[in-house]
Amino acid sequence: MSFLKKALQGLATPAKSTQEARDLSVLYRLFCRHIWETSPKYAEERTVADMPEPVEQPLAAQHNFIQENVRLQVQKYLGAFHQALGKVGRDRIITKELLDLDFCPYVMKSSIDHPEAGNGAFMEGCAGPGTVVGFYPGMVYLPRQIEAIPGFPNFSKNNSYVIARHDQNIINGKDCDTYVHLDEWRRQKEGLVGGLFGMLGLGGGRKRGTPMFSREDMEQLSENLGRTAPGLEEFDRVQNPFALGNMINHPPRGHTPNVMPCGFNVLRSFPRELLPYVPNKLSPRLGVVSSMYPYQVPALVLVATRPIEDGDELFLNYRYNPDAASIPDWFHFIDADENARRWEQSNREARAAGHSPEDLFARNENKKQR
Repeated sequence: MSFLKKALQGLATPAKSTQEARDLSVLYRLFCRHIWETSPKYAEERTVADMPEPVEQPLAAQHNFIQENVRLQVQKYLGAFHQALGKVGRDRIITKELLDLDFCPYVMKSSIDHPEAGNGAFMEGCAGPGTVVGFYPGMVYLPRQIEAIPGFPNFSKNNSYVIARHDQNIINGKDCDTYVHLDEWRRQKEGLVGGLFGMLGLGGGRKRGTPMFSREDMEQLSENLGRTAPGLEEFDRVQNPFALGNMINHPPRGHTPNVMPCGFNVLRSFPRELLPYVPNKLSPRLGVVSSMYPYQVPALVLVATRPIEDGDELFLNYRYNPDAASIPDWFHFIDADENARRWEQSNREARAAGHSPEDLFARNENKKQR
């Protein structure tokens, strides 16, 4: 496959653990498959042959390839969401038809029969292997910022929405706002809309921080246009369908995960108009001038590991630390060896320092079921 022979340009981050290297290899093959199954370039070949074996690449090249493919998908999906906000109806619900995409994640009561299951994330439409289904939202803390996480040093016990990337950047998905507030969104377009309202003789002299349009403005606009203008309740908020990673449950017994985590470094070259839809922000206690940090933000996305059909619930392997003192009764190991490899380096460092796994950050890679 010639498209794999060129290492994509980017920031190389060689794997530091056995499981990180394995995850890179899996993600690399998933994105190869996604390109094979979706690119028009291979449409004719797909009709007569199966996907060829991907060309082996060094870990740094795999990392760059993965980052570039995530970026392309994320920009496509967030761009679609950006356009859909201008068409959303009174119900403020985003659908795959509104996005003009093949899929759209959403939240509803989990299918898991357990009192702590709560809500879960589901799929409207279909997503193939290697599809980025969304972000894990929340505030991002760099490794040196661990003490700034609310609840330190026992935050992983009191906050079940903490997840760690392989590079030990930590995302706190608790109490994060994953909505786009429409008044703020429209305010960003104030130059264009303000010109229109100026021609209609409306909205003049609005002070910063006040609502863009008054009720009188809306009534006057309805009269001028000869039809009913959108109600004020539409200038409310819309759930970002690509920011639901903290709603994904660990699979119940008898089921397997259909998504896996993937670190994604949002670069400073990322389209400015799409940044508001990236549901991750660096902690304000960065400790350095933010403009000197190499990334806009180190984020985490979830990638489909197999075909996901319409109505399927999304499941993520939480990979709890097998050395943790307490593990919830609903948790079961999908692959005990995988969990051991995931925490091998951290546990070794903890033992060398005379600590237990409960003493260090992010002992639980993800949250408990709600």
